Amino acid sequence: MAVVPSYDGPELRSGILMTFRDAAEDIAREALRQLLISEKAPRTVIRDAIRIVRQVIPCDLATYGTYSDDVRLYRAQLVDPEPTWHWGTRWFDISPAALDWLQGEQTWNNDVPAFVDALSPDQKNDPSCWR
Repeated sequence: MAVVPSYDGPELRSGILMTFRDAAEDIAREALRQLLISEKAPRTVIRDAIRIVRQVIPCDLATYGTYSDDVRLYRAQLVDPEPTWHWGTRWFDISPAALDWLQGEQTWNNDVPAFVDALSPDQKNDPSCWR
C-alpha cells in the first residue's frame, strides 16, 4: 500500500491518495531471481520455478516440456507434482487447432478434458494417453 497526500493547490491538502496492490507477484519475481542466482541444476530450477509460480497462479498439475522446431510435436520433460499414474515420455502430436491456440492470446484453459476433446479429439483413442 502506498499513501501520498493529494493537493488542491500549493498550500492546501484535500486528502490522501491510497494505492493498494497485491505484492504476491513481486515476491514471486524476487524468489525467481534468487533461484536463478543460486541454483544451477536445470531440473531443480524448473521444478522450483513451477512451485514459485504456483504461489501466484494456482494449478493442480504443471508441465514443462519441449516443442519440436516446427511446433508439431511436444514432449513433457517435467511434471509437477509427479502424477500417481504412468506419464508417458513420448512425443505428442500438436493439432493445427492446438497450434492456433498456442499462438493466440489466451494460452491457458481451466477445463482440460473439454480442451483436449475440442483441440485433440484423437488423443482419447490413443492407448499411451490412457490412465
